[in-house]
Amino acid sequence: MIGALSCIHNAGFHHNDLNTDNILQKREGGGYVIIDFGESEVSGSGVCKDRHYSQYSPPDRNRDCRGSFDVASLASVFVELFVWGMLGGNDPVGVLQQFRRERGNDQCEHQRDFPDMTERFYINAEKLSPSVKTRLSWLEEEIPEVVKVLEEMLHVDPDKRPTASEAFVSFDKAIRRLFPPQHRSNGLTLLAC
Repeated sequence: MIGALSCIHNAGFHHNDLNTDNILQKREGGGYVIIDFGESEVSGSGVCKDRHYSQYSPPDRNRDCRGSFDVASLASVFVELFVWGMLGGNDPVGVLQQFRRERGNDQCEHQRDFPDMTERFYINAEKLSPSVKTRLSWLEEEIPEVVKVLEEMLHVDPDKRPTASEAFVSFDKAIRRLFPPQHRSNGLTLLAC
């Protein structure tokens, strides 16, 4: 998925509306497809207008940045995938739904005067929400190298986030360290579940 986003950036665009509904897994041949480019912009143009995007949006929607808006959105999707796949246990859907409820509760508790309640991975455009930080700390016990990359991709300051290409390289290195070549096929299968 990061490779696909990197290709979009290399073509001169950024997505602006990455969320779980806009990433599809191919049935034949494997891999992923990113869809719904209705909110896409030419790279460097910033995110147009102050629209309410999905809860996967970072707080920097009006900032003309170097294409890291959708990097944070993709990292948010990854966090949910890892919560579902690695922390879900016998009830992955229930665990994911609980995580989403807690993020909503974080907004109600910590963002009472902030007008946009869709930024459910961040609080007051200043920091990650407590429930996201908690899940990242739990995941860090299992996949510390991957969590480090996710934290970089989720950085609240868009200028400190990696580009999609940089994130792709970092994520690949983290997976290679986590699953050495002799174990990689088993490890990647586990991550895809």
